[in-house]
Amino acid sequence: MTCAEARKEFIKTSKRYDLLVGGSLSDNVDNGANAFLNAGQRFLDRKTDHPAGRRRYMVVFASGACTLEIQNLRRVEHLYLKGGALGETRSDITPYHMSLEDFFIEYGGFISTWTSGTPTYWARNVIGLAPQLLTATSGSFATAGIEDYTDVHFGQTSFNFNGLIFYPKADADYTVDMHAMFYSPTLSDDADISLWTVEHPQLLALAATYVCRNSEGSRSGASDILMLMAPELDDIINDIVDIELENANLTGESYDKSAEGYVATT
Repeated sequence: MTCAEARKEFIKTSKRYDLLVGGSLSDNVDNGANAFLNAGQRFLDRKTDHPAGRRRYMVVFASGACTLEIQNLRRVEHLYLKGGALGETRSDITPYHMSLEDFFIEYGGFISTWTSGTPTYWARNVIGLAPQLLTATSGSFATAGIEDYTDVHFGQTSFNFNGLIFYPKADADYTVDMHAMFYSPTLSDDADISLWTVEHPQLLALAATYVCRNSEGSRSGASDILMLMAPELDDIINDIVDIELENANLTGESYDKSAEGYVATT
């Protein structure tokens, strides 16, 4: 389904025809319905680690860079570095994750003074400015005499971004290859799609209705919807468990190697 089709499904489920312009299901023009669809997606994203929510983020990490900004990032699972001084080697830098506090204790000083090399150590960074600084710019910071703000995200879009910071600074162009869990993309245009509109449109309609009922203060109605959603959510979670078991079995991790029927993997 597309966003437009999912919107119809949600309206029919929730009976909230006022969320379409003129209440017309045939015209199907958004009048607030998309907001509940997007809230429903976020609800489902947080309820499950759906395998299709695991995505790859690939970008050129330019020479001299030490930070990345990534939209809709939930959780980093694996982080690889390729190219540059590594040649054709794929370097797994996942284990070199640090807390931001430890990162700056270990690699203190202004970013401008950092040495260059193969980026290896990394942390989740704080990139957004405080509310009273949302209108600030790099120019206004410079004018005010503020120092060392290379890793700051300016502007009100910062709420949708997460930042990573690396040490040392890149001594060449590298490719970052991240495997991570992401929030679903925002549904705005009629042709937009997401994991939930394509794979589980009926569940999305229920999730959007659940959010809608909660916003109306209809607790009993919301509870009924949760009960309707539970079996499908359970099925998705069971699929996740099956995939994890499959991965363990294929690597032999869950097998007793002395057991009958064990076949070593190569």
